[in-house]
Amino acid sequence: MFLNKLKISHKVLFIVISGLIVLISFTAWTILTGRNQIQTLKEIYDDKVKPLDELRSIQLLFREMEYRMAGVAADMVAPVGSGVHLKNSLKEIDALWNDARPSVSGDLSKERDDFEKAYNGFKKDIAGQLQKAYMEGDTKKVVALSDEWLSFKPGIFKSIDKMAEAQAKSVLDFYKEKKALISRVNMIVFGVCIVVSVIYLASASLIIRSVNSSIKAVVDVASLVAGVDLTHKVELKTQDEIGIMATELNIMLGNL
Repeated sequence: MFLNKLKISHKVLFIVISGLIVLISFTAWTILTGRNQIQTLKEIYDDKVKPLDELRSIQLLFREMEYRMAGVAADMVAPVGSGVHLKNSLKEIDALWNDARPSVSGDLSKERDDFEKAYNGFKKDIAGQLQKAYMEGDTKKVVALSDEWLSFKPGIFKSIDKMAEAQAKSVLDFYKEKKALISRVNMIVFGVCIVVSVIYLASASLIIRSVNSSIKAVVDVASLVAGVDLTHKVELKTQDEIGIMATELNIMLGNL
């Protein structure tokens, strides 16, 4: 048997090294799995969730601009403050759209073009005049521009709704796909760890049994010799340290 030819020190070294390999493999698997999950979360956020939030933020900014138009027309909101808000909101919408636009492509190209057409029309035909009317406190002009806003409103809000809905579905689909992939990877790695652990435990059990059986054989003969019975010999075929000791013990018993 192969184990019979190994020294005890080599057997112990094998157990230690095998244990370290199992431990390192499990640790590496844990770290790799954690990194993959973190990367998946980052991809979901950067490519899916963030653009969805940006689209909803654009929609909220338009909602507030609409409420301010109605508030100024009804003398319930300060015109100057609404003018400042309009200016800042347009800058924020431009920044949000520039960031979200790359993720809106493919099947959403029509909705993207509809939004840009309506938004650019609003900035060209209404935003400048509305800003001026706010600063001059011209509520009548604000009322007239509010009516004109209604011609751009459907194109802006409907296109954003469709893009956001598609983006939300994309987030869900991406999550399900990555979840299934991670589950498969985890199962494979877990299975490999189980197999390696079983092999390690089986090997360690064989080595321990081999060492224990050799020690027991020597102890049994030594007990008989202690009773002044020199007719026994240690029957061992191992070539490790205990096997050498058993051979020397047999020679000593023969000489005695």
